[in-house]
Amino acid sequence: ALPTSEDTNQSSERKTPTALTPELIESVKEEVDDICKEAEIIAAERAESVEGMVAGVHQVVVEAKESTALPSVSESVQAVRGSVTHPSVSDAGAEDVDNYDGKEEV
Repeated sequence: ALPTSEDTNQSSERKTPTALTPELIESVKEEVDDICKEAEIIAAERAESVEGMVAGVHQVVVEAKESTALPSVSESVQAVRGSVTHPSVSDAGAEDVDNYDGKEEV
C-alpha cells in the first residue's frame, strides 16, 4: 500500500528515529531466520510435490508406451492364423443340407 499524505506527515514530524539497538538487530535477525526456515520447508514440500507429479507422469507415459507397443511378428502371425482358420464343421444340421431341394419352406 502506498503511504498516504497523513503517514508522510507523521513520519516527517517524528524527530527521533528508532535507534538500532543490539536487541532490535537481534530481533530482526531472528525474524529473518524464521522466515528463511519457513521458506526452506515450503520449498522442500513443493519439491516433493513436483517429484511426485513427475513420477506420476512418467508412470503414465510408461503405461501408454506398453499399451501401444507393436506386437512381435510371431504374435501378429498367430493372430492372423487364428482369424482365418475355419471352425470345425459338426454333423448337426447335415441332414437338412442333404435333403435340401432348393425350394424355400413356406
